Amino acid sequence: ASASTSNDKTASVSFAAMCWKKALELNPNHCEAHHNLGNILWLHFQDTTTAEIHLQRAISIFRRVHDRLEDIIDDERKFEAQLMKDRAKEEETHGRVVKMSNICHYVKYEKLQALINDRKYNEMMHAKFRKLLGQCKSDYGGLLLMMFQYSNEAERNLKAALEYDPNCISAHYYYGKYLVEKLKNFSLAEYHLLQYLQKENSQNFINKAHVHQLLGDIYRANKQFFKAEHHFQISVDLVKQVLHHSFAASQNRSANNNAAPQADELPLPVWALVKMHCGLADCIVEEEMQALLFSQSQSQLSKRKIGFSAKKKVCVCAYFA
Repeated sequence: ASASTSNDKTASVSFAAMCWKKALELNPNHCEAHHNLGNILWLHFQDTTTAEIHLQRAISIFRRVHDRLEDIIDDERKFEAQLMKDRAKEEETHGRVVKMSNICHYVKYEKLQALINDRKYNEMMHAKFRKLLGQCKSDYGGLLLMMFQYSNEAERNLKAALEYDPNCISAHYYYGKYLVEKLKNFSLAEYHLLQYLQKENSQNFINKAHVHQLLGDIYRANKQFFKAEHHFQISVDLVKQVLHHSFAASQNRSANNNAAPQADELPLPVWALVKMHCGLADCIVEEEMQALLFSQSQSQLSKRKIGFSAKKKVCVCAYFA
């Protein structure tokens, strides 16, 4: 049943890819089709070379539209300011607000209103394309980081993504991962990973599990074992949740519900799951060791106090003797 479900998903994704390819045949400059096709090619089909081409093309088109809208908005604001200035001067000249019956004034007023409406619409589109450009930069940075290991180029794109859209969830995820695994900049990584958890509202349990595992790694490296254990435990629980849902969805699964899942059925690579469980176990042991050492140190301190008190009594008795 799981194989059948997997085949169905692959067929659906393949059909989606075919639709985006058809869209690009009809309109080669459709930036969202380039973006979506690029993502699906590397995330589902591991065709990283073609994916890179489409994502680069999407970024190029998004940036061109974004920059063009910026220029248009800038011109509209200047023209709008000039019309407002002319209107104010006209009203000042007449000493009163010009009546709408004045055809010349009416035309100017209509022109100003149309300009304001156009400018507001263009600002809305500019904000939309700014977010899309940020998302595309983030996805491209993720591709470079995960598939090609081009760390410097990936970092530039991820930083740019966050400049375009500070709320870009995937950019926080990829950049936080990069900071932990490549730069070992734990303080900055912690910020971005926590931002991801704060902003991610979808049911993306796998990425959330990975983020909690990365936070566990950070806190364990900083010897904050209680916090590390907390995050490792969440990561393990999230993976269990994914497994539970995937098994429940397989109605024709083997009658033995306790059968261990096969490696290809796991939501994460085996090494990632091992890392989560080992991290959790290490933190539990470290906490116990710290508690034991603390207990021993307290016991030794208590013995020293008793010994000191006994010596003091001997000295006092000797003095009075």
